[in-house]
Amino acid sequence: MKFEYHKVGKTVVFRVQNMLLDAHGADKFKREMLIVLNEGEFTNIVIDLETVKMVDSSGLGALLFARRQVVQKDGECYLINPAPKVLNLLKISKLKDAFESSDSVDKALEELGENPEELSEPEEQSES
Repeated sequence: MKFEYHKVGKTVVFRVQNMLLDAHGADKFKREMLIVLNEGEFTNIVIDLETVKMVDSSGLGALLFARRQVVQKDGECYLINPAPKVLNLLKISKLKDAFESSDSVDKALEELGENPEELSEPEEQSES
């Protein structure tokens, strides 16, 4: 599983580069999320799920973990490009409304008051 993140203002854009966010990937996701959020004064997170085709209950827990980290700082958590199966699981579990959503990273950044043109190059990549 691979992750990369970009910074812009008070927002971190976190890209999950894997087909599954399951029990194995959820622990790594949470670990990487904590590392990234603790590196700066970030209050918002945008999670790009474009390459994630499936999420199980552990993956949902990891997404809720990320949301909880920023909500504690009065921030927002956006999910970008969830696959239909992922979106359906969010609806079934009644979690869809727990997250903000947007069609693109740029649009989410604009909604958060950030300038998408300031999006940094990937700061770090993790492979496990």
